[in-house]
Amino acid sequence: MSSTPTEVRRALAYVLLNVRKHWAQRNGTPPPARLDLASSGRWFDGWKRRSWVRPADRAGPREVANPKTWLLKKGWRRVGLVHPGEVPGRAA
Repeated sequence: MSSTPTEVRRALAYVLLNVRKHWAQRNGTPPPARLDLASSGRWFDGWKRRSWVRPADRAGPREVANPKTWLLKKGWRRVGLVHPGEVPGRAA
């Protein structure tokens, strides 16, 4: 269980962007940043690039629960928003 803002932010980046890590491991470089419409990323409101998700991308029923704890609502944001081009696990 994550208990600090940094741990929560890392977990969010892992869940939303882990495919980029595996792609980079196989190919040597990460793929171009693009939103996977099959992921929960389209409902995530913590992207560093605000234009990353268009309103049309959020069409249909919301498939994820709203955050309930302070760490998931606000705490992790103190560490920095998630950039869609990140590769989880790489040093920033």
